[in-house]
Amino acid sequence: AGAVHDALDRIGNIAAPTLIVHGTEDAVVDPRNADLLAERIPGARVELLRGCGHLPFWEEPERFASLLREFLQ
Repeated sequence: AGAVHDALDRIGNIAAPTLIVHGTEDAVVDPRNADLLAERIPGARVELLRGCGHLPFWEEPERFASLLREFLQ
């Protein structure tokens, strides 16, 4: 479903604060996608986790949780 779902034309309508977390070694979704999203979501913040793959919350749970806590404060 993810391969054919396309909401790119609507993501500019996102008004909520947005944190985009992406692993630099993601072999499933190209890491350049993070910048693509950030360019289209007003005020979005990108955090690239060096050395992480597709599941940074699993691969680097401490780093991921720290970013999330800081973002939510």
